[in-house]
Amino acid sequence: MALNIDEKAYQETSSNPQEFDALPAGNYIVVVEGAEVRANKSGNGVHLALKLRVQGGAYRNRVIFLNQVLANNPTSLRYLKNALDACGYTHGVNELDRCAPSLVDEVVAAKVTHYKDRENVTLSRIAPALLERIQAVTMQVATEEGVTKEEVLQWFRTEYGDHINAASWIAVKEAILAGEFYAAKADEAPWNAPLDASGIEDDDFYF
Repeated sequence: MALNIDEKAYQETSSNPQEFDALPAGNYIVVVEGAEVRANKSGNGVHLALKLRVQGGAYRNRVIFLNQVLANNPTSLRYLKNALDACGYTHGVNELDRCAPSLVDEVVAAKVTHYKDRENVTLSRIAPALLERIQAVTMQVATEEGVTKEEVLQWFRTEYGDHINAASWIAVKEAILAGEFYAAKADEAPWNAPLDASGIEDDDFYF
């Protein structure tokens, strides 16, 4: 018997059935984990395929797929531009087949909505106010767990260097909550962030 299973797709498939289940409607911080231009299954066009990984919260590590049709109509172009602008894409749109991998590792906000049986995903850049809010939540958790600001900053220096963004702040929060945070005395804080955690309300955003 000759089998015709896609070996690459099999290796990339999660063994956790829940990983690809539809997420509840809401807002999520995500990292672009995969980006490529693919042919449509019907063979009548192409689309930009984005694989997004949720950072933090109850849905941490869940996957969101965004498949944006590449077509010369106003609606498709508007949604494409929205997704690319959110990811900070700087190349020409006709270079997307070659340059799509440049979107990998970008950290963006994803709004998930549902219409009938369809999951809709809209991306946006993380506004400075949202980043400050994420920072404040992390520091609030750190304070509650007895971790100092200096220890948090030392973690950043050791783990991320200058690569500090919303995902790294959330990762620190998750490490503290999981008991995986290691404390080390900082000789000099390399980066100073807003630490006011007053009035934090995160019911409308999952992180």
